[in-house]
Amino acid sequence: RQEDRRASPATRHHGGSMTTEPLTKAARLAIGVAEKRWHVEEADCRPILRELDDASFDAVISDWPYGVDIAEWDKAAPYEQLPEFLRIARGAVVLFGAAPRLRVDLATLNPAPDRVLMWAPAFTLAHTQSSGVFYRYHPIYCWRIPKKHEGPKHDVLRHNTMGRNEWNHSCTKPEKLMADLAGFAPLGGTILDPYCGSGSTLVGALRRGRRGGGIELDAAHAATSRARCEAETSLVTMRSVNLGQSALFPGTK
Repeated sequence: RQEDRRASPATRHHGGSMTTEPLTKAARLAIGVAEKRWHVEEADCRPILRELDDASFDAVISDWPYGVDIAEWDKAAPYEQLPEFLRIARGAVVLFGAAPRLRVDLATLNPAPDRVLMWAPAFTLAHTQSSGVFYRYHPIYCWRIPKKHEGPKHDVLRHNTMGRNEWNHSCTKPEKLMADLAGFAPLGGTILDPYCGSGSTLVGALRRGRRGGGIELDAAHAATSRARCEAETSLVTMRSVNLGQSALFPGTK
């Protein structure tokens, strides 16, 4: 959607005259989340994270790079960003990991997670193994989970994988899983996903009555995130959104 990509103008006063300057990406993100419940910025998350104010989101929930080298963007886990996430979030920070990296993650994440949940789907086609034993779980590292929340009540999560999807993103997390994790943020609160991929975190947030802000470097995945959020907040399917028909049905769920 064109309006999501375009910089909104800001009016500033200089020596008695007014000039119009584009908003920063961080400002666009914050305003979009506040005004329409969700916003996706197509960008490198690093400079945006530095610009975001302290405690500007209620939670950070992300399926970030694991450092398992499945692609160029996954050469290393960005451990150095954890302090930024903790600065930006008023409450919980929730990050997915990869089972083969569990020991390295726990030795490197600073501060160490307060809790580690396990997502162990009943069925998976993953073929990652060590010493002849296959991995069938993902660690989920958590910081500052509130004592009272609407998130998972047990530390082993059994949501099924999402399988194939029409947007062709092989790492898409299940919407039901992300919706459960969204319960760690307060009702009506805001969730940031700095590596939002195809948008499951944002869809999960919207389904639980939260607001979602996403940042995604890949243009195709950013477009998918926008389309899924548009479909989630309108009365049309994602296919209709992609065909440009959402404007014909302005009602919301």
